[in-house]
Amino acid sequence: MAAPHTVGAAALLAAAHPGLTGAQLKDLVVSSSQLLGNTNVLQVGSSRVDVPAALSATVFATATAFAGGPTDGSGSAVQRPVTYPDTGDIPVALALTVEASAPAGMFRISDPQVVVPAHGTASATLTIDESKAAGRPAGEAPWSGQVVATDAAGNAVTHTAVLLADPTHKLTVRIKDAQGNPTRGIAYLFKSGMDAAMTVYVDDTGVAEVWVPGTAP
Repeated sequence: MAAPHTVGAAALLAAAHPGLTGAQLKDLVVSSSQLLGNTNVLQVGSSRVDVPAALSATVFATATAFAGGPTDGSGSAVQRPVTYPDTGDIPVALALTVEASAPAGMFRISDPQVVVPAHGTASATLTIDESKAAGRPAGEAPWSGQVVATDAAGNAVTHTAVLLADPTHKLTVRIKDAQGNPTRGIAYLFKSGMDAAMTVYVDDTGVAEVWVPGTAP
């Protein structure tokens, strides 16, 4: 999704739906976009903006459901809400499935079907199980996919991008001078599979804390 196209789409949708909030407009743009097949969400984004589909949509979904980042290393499961608003005059039944090239059980949706009331909302819960991510080769893209909602005819109505990013862990960097006293400086951190180093700037305290990707020690 290129930024100018997305902004233009949001402007058109804001004119068509003046009652929607900025967050809802984002959800509508993303969840009505054209799916690009088996692509990684982190590398190419959710999908391709489809303005006609967004303008004609009466049901849309939460744009993304994400897990990863700062962690205590427990590999526990996290839950994210997925909400379906209906701006139309009739209720809509949706079948929910997870489409992802990921280990079984990594992404689980709580309800196989929801009924969205007219001018109302329905919700389901996506469970993202971080423990299923063990063993992914270094340097490979994080696990991702889509929660796809289809109507009674089997047509894809809306979708939510899902992603399990690499966990990050807090690293404390300390720099001392030749006499063992704290001093300012710059540290360069390298990780297998990364093309460039992470630069850490340390002030006069001689200490800096950063979050870095990687597995638990």
